[in-house]
Amino acid sequence: MSGRSVLGAGFWLGFESVERSLENLTKHAAESWPPYNVEQIGSDQLQVTLAVAGFAPSELKVVLDQNHLVIQGKKSDENASDAPAARIFLYRGIASRQFQRHFILGNDIRLDRAELSQGLLVLSLSRPPPPCPQYVTITTRSKNGDDQVALTITRPD
Repeated sequence: MSGRSVLGAGFWLGFESVERSLENLTKHAAESWPPYNVEQIGSDQLQVTLAVAGFAPSELKVVLDQNHLVIQGKKSDENASDAPAARIFLYRGIASRQFQRHFILGNDIRLDRAELSQGLLVLSLSRPPPPCPQYVTITTRSKNGDDQVALTITRPD
């Protein structure tokens, strides 16, 4: 971490991971390629779609490390000696440069699926529904030592 804290004067104890996430976010905020969409699908699902035309599945890597989602694209060497014939482009308008796109996910977001179709890499994310509240009934023990129900947990219907 840098000498100067993003979160200030040092009274944010235990938020080091938040600070690292903010530093990563500011470092990668200028990324502009490949273009992407983020959509909310229903109340508990998200979808991230990246335009990765020309990339094969073997040239893409999706890494989820804790709450950092990184999508990398690296073209294989088309002009390698084992290629059938070297390609000569008269005009090259389709980008084939490597990229790395970062997303920071909330602690409760999980990656469910990654699918490549028609030049679009679609990542399906979900947020599990929050747990239902539990109602606790408190009972007492009788004075003669007979055990009564000490704790009952019920869920609302």
